[in-house]
Order: sequence, then structure tokens, then C-alpha cells
Amino acid sequence: MSSNLNLVPLCELIVAQTNVRAKAYNEEGLCRLADQIVAKGRILDPLKGARLSKRRVGVHDGGRRLAALQLLKAQGRLPDGLSKGIPVIFDDADRVSQIETSIMSNERENFSPIEECRAFSALAGEGVEVTKIANRFGLPERVVRQRLALANVHPTIVEAFEANFIDLARLQAFTLVGDQEIQLRVFSSLGRYAGAREIRRMLTDTELPITSSLVSFVGLQAYRDAGGDVREDLFDDDASVCCNPDLVRSLAVARLELHAAKLAETGWKWVEVHLESSYELLEGFARIYPTPPTLTDERKAQLAALCNERVATLEEIEALDDALSDASEPTDGQMAAAQGLEARLTTIESSIEDLQRATFTDEQKARAGVVVFVRNGALGATEGLIRQQDVAPSGIDGEMGNDENAAKGPSPADKSLVIAKGLAEDLNLALQVGVQAAIAKDDATAFLVSTAWLASSVLRTLPRDSALVSAANQQFRSSVAIPVDAEVGLADQLAHWSERLLCGTDIIVELSSWKPSEIRALHSFCAAMLYSRQEIASSGGVSGSHARIRELVGYEPRADLHMTSQVLARFTRTQLFKILSELAPETDAPANAKKPELVALAVKHVADWLPAQVTDDDAFMRLLAMPDGADAE
Repeated sequence: MSSNLNLVPLCELIVAQTNVRAKAYNEEGLCRLADQIVAKGRILDPLKGARLSKRRVGVHDGGRRLAALQLLKAQGRLPDGLSKGIPVIFDDADRVSQIETSIMSNERENFSPIEECRAFSALAGEGVEVTKIANRFGLPERVVRQRLALANVHPTIVEAFEANFIDLARLQAFTLVGDQEIQLRVFSSLGRYAGAREIRRMLTDTELPITSSLVSFVGLQAYRDAGGDVREDLFDDDASVCCNPDLVRSLAVARLELHAAKLAETGWKWVEVHLESSYELLEGFARIYPTPPTLTDERKAQLAALCNERVATLEEIEALDDALSDASEPTDGQMAAAQGLEARLTTIESSIEDLQRATFTDEQKARAGVVVFVRNGALGATEGLIRQQDVAPSGIDGEMGNDENAAKGPSPADKSLVIAKGLAEDLNLALQVGVQAAIAKDDATAFLVSTAWLASSVLRTLPRDSALVSAANQQFRSSVAIPVDAEVGLADQLAHWSERLLCGTDIIVELSSWKPSEIRALHSFCAAMLYSRQEIASSGGVSGSHARIRELVGYEPRADLHMTSQVLARFTRTQLFKILSELAPETDAPANAKKPELVALAVKHVADWLPAQVTDDDAFMRLLAMPDGADAE
């Protein structure tokens, strides 16, 4: 047997049949090995093989190294030192010896994760930089730093990991702090079920996670700019911590105080700064609430104009939606127009809200204050708070918003007159029940209140959702709307009522000045808008309430709805054949008739046939029993 080292061209090397590894190599590991070869400029161990022919050498030990070399050749990255030939030890032993060599090579035990970490640590101890270690082994620098951090975990904790007492996630958590004594102290105090998150919390109990509300409020970059340090968690970026929590708090307080100064300039009696808000903090204050705006004729005119503009914008959006639904693909111009309309609608609604927004008066601000705090990483404030010493003798006028006697505080003799909070709540509840009983005895007022509630539900939800059941707004299941004959369009009524009601600050106050006939008209409109279309016969028959409503209002579908070609075109070809055979049996439509031809025939014979509204039509019921064909035409 000869064991001579030879340089063999890479193109002549193949995996020998005596190489026992049949499983494909891990792609990530193969790339990593290739990067290591590039970093070294050579392979650490020669391949072992035997000459199969004049231009073929079979490799029975080193198949993975050969695969990495072939990968580098394909990528054009093969080191110059290997381009002249790959070092191969020719092993001329028999096939049995070659197989034994392949088995022994593949039975070599790889480094355990901890041994690999120690190996990297040993290199670092020799002064090898992280970047060089990463380049030598074809690894990202972050991975090298992770393994160096694991090598720095206290040996007792590492032994617990190797004995399967803790998992890898818990071992990684200990790398957040480099002090092994702190690591061991936390490890010794761990409960049985403590997880990685709990370990990190215990290691950094005096520091702030970068995901905390205060850090989010201050901003991590602002904290760094102020000289703050961040301890990086190499295994979980979100678990990194700010090492200077006092700096974070001081920066947060400075920002809160800046906002507090701006609030104080607006006339509040006092402004307090707190890092966080709580129920206990606020329960010691009485409350007053902002006053609804008094709408002058000028502001009412502005609000009416905005309401009209909103209705017009909604109609434009709806028309554009119809165009987009008909188009195969929207153009850039259409998309830009849609975005512009949405932006305009947002601006209009914001302006409407501004005109109707309740605000604190100067008198209210003169007796009340504000608490400024951090909530969920953002600036928060609670306005209209009254300190106990500023509460009026009645004890409840602060909560009810009464500004009389604002500057007077209760004297010691007046403390017996202060009503307890629980008693005040009971009195308010009794007042509410009493008003409810009074409404129940007054039909006219009850009708007014119910109309106000209906109007509030309809006018504040339907316009934005375009939920009107009308030809102008309702698209049903396709872009073709069924025509509806009506004296006054529902969309026009919506615009009319919106203009009248959305300009007022209180619907009940507004309605109380209306004529009874106007209230009834509004009530009828709202009831119609809130009525949901019932399921038709195709899903089990018209409901009893739907049929009864049609009877009460004398509604005759044939007088309002028409089976036009647009509507009939929504039936399938098979359904059109069935309709004609049931309603116009004398019509002999050709079996190969196109769908437009069938639609034209159907229009002539079924103009008054309304399957969506009629349930006593035997022909329609037979049609429903027919299997639904879904023709492509």
C-alpha cells in the first residue's frame, strides 16, 4: 500500500462507490466549510482516494470537502493555491479497507456546542480578533460573539446545561450579564419553572429593558446621545437593557415638564408631572368636563357646508369605486384620485370634529388642572382635575361641571355637607330612573327620544359605510344595481337630514324645536335605513316579518322593480334556459344559443317576473330546485 501525496486537478475527482455516506450534505454547513477553505486558502486535511482510471480518482474519505471545493469552483472562488491541484493521498488498499476508512472518517465525533464555544474563546485568548475568527471559520461576527458570550457563562451553569437541567434558551439568557458571580447568584435562586425571560429580569432588575414604556417615550437614540449605555442581548435584541435607568427617567421628566409648561400657558391652574398614571393617582381628584361649543350662525353655516362637502365626496368615492370594480386593472390616475378623495374626506371629517369638539372654558381652567404622564410609550394627559382643597362646599359641583363658587374651598364646619361619592352615585342613579319613568308616561317625548337615538345611530354610521339600500349607493353582489323607483331618493334624504342634525350640538335639544310632522318623517327615514333586507326564497323563504311589512306598507314589487337586461345578465346560461322553459315554454331557444341571445329572449317574456320578491310563483320555486350551473359565458 502506498500513501503518496499528489496534486490532482479538481475536475478528475469524484466520490468513490466505497464512500459510505449516502445522505446529502447540509447546505448551510457546506457553505460554511467553503468559506473556511477560502479564508485559509487551503484544505486542512488531504483527501484520500484511489486511481480509477487515467483521468479519474475516486475519493472515499473527504466527500464533504470535495463538495465544498466543487461549490467554490462553480462560484469562481476557488483559492489560487488549489487551482493547480487538490492534495490527495492515494490509498491503493482493497475496497474493504477503503470502506473501513470511510466508516472511521464518518464516525468522528463533532464538537459539542460548548466545546466549540471554548475553542473560540481560546482563540480570542490568544489575541485573535472577532473579525478574524469569523473570517477563518466562515461565520457572521454576531455568531462568533454569541459563542464567546456562551463561553463566559459560569461553569456551574454550563454543567447544568450539559446535564440537561436547563435548556439552551435559559443558558443564552445568562449571557446578558458578563459577571459570573451575578450569573451564579441568580442561577442559585431560580425557581423550578423559571424561564429565560425571568432569568433576564433577575439579572437586570435595576435596569430598564429597551422595550419599556419610558425608553420608548424618550427614544433609544436620544438616550444614547445623552451618554446612556445599552447592554446588548446577543440572542434577543428586544431583551437588551439600558444600563442607566436614572438617565432615562430624567430625560422623560424633562420632556414631560416641557409639555407641562406649554399647558400651563393655556390657563390651567396647575399642571403636575408623573412618570406614569394610575387609578390611585387620579381618584383623589374631582372632575369637570369640557363644555360643548356654542354654534353661532356663522359656525352653523360652516358645519352645514362641510356636511354637504362630505356627502359630495362620498358620492365621488362611490362613483370611483364603481369604475374601479368595472375595470380589469386600475390605472395610476385612478389610484391617485382614490387616495386624494380619501385624504379630502379625512380632512373634512377632522374639520367637522373640530367645530363640534367640546373644550374647557377659561373659567374651568382657572380652577382645575392637568396631570401629565407617560402611557404606552406616548405622552398622556388627564385634564379637568380639581384638587380636594378646590372642591366647592356642595362636594359634587366639581364632578357635575358647575363653576360657581370655584374659588371657595370647604371650611372645617362645611365638611359635614360634602356628599360621599357613593351617595352621589346613588342619587344620580335615582335621578336617571325617575326620568325613565317620566318618559314612559309621555308618548310624545318617548317618540322624540327614540327618534333621537335612531338618528344618532343612522347619521353617524351609515354615511361612512355607504350602507344605503338604494340604486345610488348599494352595489348588491356585483357592480350592476337593480333600479328602484322612488319619489325621493334615500341618498337625498340622508343629505337633507345630515345637514339639519349634524349642525346641532345635541340631537334631543334640536328635535325638541321641530314640528311633530318633521320628527315623524325623520323617524320613518331612520327606521327604513336600519331595516335589514331579509333572506329571499332561495334560502328558505321570505320571513314572516318581511312579508308583513310589505303588506302593511302596501308594497308591490312589480310596480318598483324591473327585470332589465342588466339584471337578467347576472343569471347563468343554464338558469336562463330553465327560466324560459318555465315561463315561456313556447320559446324554442337553440341549444347552442349564446348568453346575450338568451338574455334578449328572457327580457321579452319575464319583464314582470321577480323571483327575488315573489314566493307564490310555482315556476320560480321549480327553478330553485334546479342544480345551479356555473357557465363561463
